[in-house]
Amino acid sequence: MDRYLLLHPDFLRYMKNRFLRSKTLDGAHWRIYRPTTGALLLLTALQLCDQVSAYGFITQGHERFSDHYYDTSWKRLIFYINHDFKLEREVWKRLHDEGIIWLYQRPGPGTTKAKN
Repeated sequence: MDRYLLLHPDFLRYMKNRFLRSKTLDGAHWRIYRPTTGALLLLTALQLCDQVSAYGFITQGHERFSDHYYDTSWKRLIFYINHDFKLEREVWKRLHDEGIIWLYQRPGPGTTKAKN
């Protein structure tokens, strides 16, 4: 059992309401909003790890790339109301710009490579 980590639901709610507080929560569709699994995982890693690096998260210029980093053919990302990808993209950029995480990004206009 020491190889597994269980998160208390209050911790997940805290992350959703504090770090990934979407405007969707203030509207008619508030019940279906959920941060992405990747977002919850990345924020959990920030709580548990001394250093966090991430690849495959939505960044500026994301529309040029496939929905998932592991796709073998291009698939357009569809923004459904149950996730707030724009908010998550802003959070990842801010954490990267402030040196809290190292976000690996594809080179392109307005992007920066992670620090080594």
